[in-house]
Amino acid sequence: MKFSEMMLKELENRFNFPVEIHYVDETTSTNTVLKQMAADGAKEGTVYLAARQTQGRGRMGRSFFSPDGGLYFSMLFRPKMNPATSLLLTVAAAVAVAEAMDEVFDTQSKIKWVNDVYVNGKKVCGILAESQLDPSKPTEQAVIVGIGINVCAPKDGFPTEIENRAGALCETNEAVSDQAVRLLAEIINRLYSFASVLSEKPFLTAYRNRSFLIGKTVSYKRGGTQQTAQVTGIDEQARLVVLQNGQEISLGAGEVQLMSIATEGINPHDQERNGGTQQD
Repeated sequence: MKFSEMMLKELENRFNFPVEIHYVDETTSTNTVLKQMAADGAKEGTVYLAARQTQGRGRMGRSFFSPDGGLYFSMLFRPKMNPATSLLLTVAAAVAVAEAMDEVFDTQSKIKWVNDVYVNGKKVCGILAESQLDPSKPTEQAVIVGIGINVCAPKDGFPTEIENRAGALCETNEAVSDQAVRLLAEIINRLYSFASVLSEKPFLTAYRNRSFLIGKTVSYKRGGTQQTAQVTGIDEQARLVVLQNGQEISLGAGEVQLMSIATEGINPHDQERNGGTQQD
């Protein structure tokens, strides 16, 4: 979605935190560009926004369909690093997106662990958090959170292979510039607020309440082995808790590849090509 100078000016007036916006009509991947900006010393709160991506990325190196009509941006954080930071920022971003969507577009969004946001049973957003860790340069460490949202449905529709799974907040290419500005500002303000108290996890309860995996049977790969289990919850580290062979175990995003949700008939491999972006 293209942002005019007037839209960008309006956007800047809506921030509650020190945010620096860099906007382009087209880029390869907002995460890729912002990672380089972070390496070059960009400050926390830097946001790289694009109207479309030509090389959008999802989890596990998958491609991400990023046509016109979407909202694609990445935000830079420089928190005190620990192994859970990237996952917690992903969780915080999912809640920020879901809450902002509900407020601006009057939706009832749900979250699929760990990084997808759904509306009316279809994926409308993906998130990719990537860390830059260098023990020799602690002041330069960073986490880049990329977010991609299908605001308007693509003019020519979604590709055949994802048209039954991909959704958009608006099914037509109607003018939604005011809503797009509000949505972006609401997401950034919420995410920045969550990130400032990340260790307190104020977003975790909302994340659990919005999850549609709890109570469902999922198939997943762990250590190269495919297994099936029922989801019983999400733990304090935002890991997926499943009941397997009578025992509850927690699955981390970095060690598990979710294959399918038996009761929904969803194939997460294909979903990564949904319009939007990015996690892990």
